[in-house]
Amino acid sequence: MVHYAEPGKKPGWGYFPSESHPEVVTNFEGTRATPEFLQAIAYEVYVKNVTFGLLHQWLTDMGMTISKNTLRNWLKKGKTYLDELVCVLKSIALEKDSIVNCDETWCKVRKYDHYKKCYIWVLVNKAQKTAIFFYENGSRGRDVLTDFLGDAELKSIMSDGYNAYVFIGNELKSARFKDTVHQVCMSHAKNKFVKASNQGGEPTAERFSEILKEFFMRERKYDDAGLTPKERFRERQSLATKELLIELRSLLDSELTKDSEFRSRYYKEALNYLNRFWKEIFAYLDDGELPIDNNLAERTIRKLTTQRNNSLHYGSDAGAEMAATYHSVIGTVKLHGSSIWNFIGTFSKISLTGAGIMLTWFLTKSLWLPANVKFKTN
Repeated sequence: MVHYAEPGKKPGWGYFPSESHPEVVTNFEGTRATPEFLQAIAYEVYVKNVTFGLLHQWLTDMGMTISKNTLRNWLKKGKTYLDELVCVLKSIALEKDSIVNCDETWCKVRKYDHYKKCYIWVLVNKAQKTAIFFYENGSRGRDVLTDFLGDAELKSIMSDGYNAYVFIGNELKSARFKDTVHQVCMSHAKNKFVKASNQGGEPTAERFSEILKEFFMRERKYDDAGLTPKERFRERQSLATKELLIELRSLLDSELTKDSEFRSRYYKEALNYLNRFWKEIFAYLDDGELPIDNNLAERTIRKLTTQRNNSLHYGSDAGAEMAATYHSVIGTVKLHGSSIWNFIGTFSKISLTGAGIMLTWFLTKSLWLPANVKFKTN
């Protein structure tokens, strides 16, 4: 692009292709953004966590006259092309009898004249290598999750011990999800005992963490051996595992009967957590396919935590929703071990200039989507 001026006319931008460059530059409808430029700014903002302010300064330093709002509007245009893909990914993630991990993290969103603490959620389907971020007016309430799940018939949902998840697997609280197994992350329980030992000075807490660590070591051994779900289930039901479980339960019952007046608050919290969620923490033992922890969802959502530390806030609910869309695609591509840069670039180009069949082929090949899924193009 060259900034030039003709006699008697206002200065303008023009495209004069150099050797080996395309003769025609296409841009998204209603914008001057090319697929390559949209690829670049999306990667800078949502992968490299560059703030709009720094991105705008960088472009200005290179001689481009553009506003921050224009950059946001261009990313918003890109979101409209990604929304259809995210809808398809969501349907795949929520297929019947799926095993999913769920988590949420806070962010600051501008509401009128002030900033409010809001929440973005993520649901990850490991088997389908799909991650979906979702946002509903910043709420952390149960309705956000139930609205997102709809009438999905899931096999299990892994989460932390947050109250919004307790309706899962409880027919008194939810007839719709009474058959879905609710799992609670064992890592959270173990970390609470580690904290009680290190910061609370509780000697018995160390024994709890050692026993819980043994469950993880067994799972790692099964992973290294490449056991099938059936073989893993057999090991989880073995006498050695049951003896470990009995020892842990006996230790917990013994500690719960003792006077808690002089215990540290960390130790009380750890004991109550393990006791309250005992069934959910050890639900994985009854099925060879279920995970032991929620680390997958926590790793996936960590990208948002990093972005939160850099950008500090979203300017509106629409900004948070746009971040959820882009991170859904980025998280899914990452789970497939593919190049995020190449995916965004190729998707943008085909969405704008390619045929629907070409876009379908690309997504089927890169994200293993069902071949019968059809996509529209501009």
